[in-house]
Amino acid sequence: MDAGRRLLIKSIVATGVAVAGLPLARAVPGAAATASGQSLGLIPLVGGARHDAAFLAGVRAGLAGGRHRPVSPHCLHCLDLGSFQRLEVLLREARPALIVGLLDDAAAVLAQDRVRAAGGRFLRSAHHRFAVAPAADRWAWGIGYALANAGAAPPAPAGAAEVGGHAFVSFSCLI
Repeated sequence: MDAGRRLLIKSIVATGVAVAGLPLARAVPGAAATASGQSLGLIPLVGGARHDAAFLAGVRAGLAGGRHRPVSPHCLHCLDLGSFQRLEVLLREARPALIVGLLDDAAAVLAQDRVRAAGGRFLRSAHHRFAVAPAADRWAWGIGYALANAGAAPPAPAGAAEVGGHAFVSFSCLI
């Protein structure tokens, strides 16, 4: 995504958030919970894409070790003010938490901006281009698994990445 498109999208959402009267979430560091050994809630963010089910299955598989408490996934639809209002509430109420996401590039920019404004600290972020192929679902599953286990995103398997494919961003952060 180019800088002009990113600025336009951020401006649209910022205007909508200001008009809706949403207060910025207060910053509470999630690092204190991890230092004390407290189990964090894990909140997956998805955007309604074809690969969401595979990503969420990978997250569930990654939670099998019991390191985090599962929390219901949150779906963000790009430029849908209601889903970003629900994200604001989630950022205020679900502390401390580990947030993992696989979103299209536009929704990722907006979500990451809201998380930063709420005092979140990003652990990982990576850009991907997904083809519409079974190999891309395996890749999305691997990304979900790795993020739930605090690992790095796996490399793309053959046939999963595509020049001109859909742009996605995977990330994990503490709030």
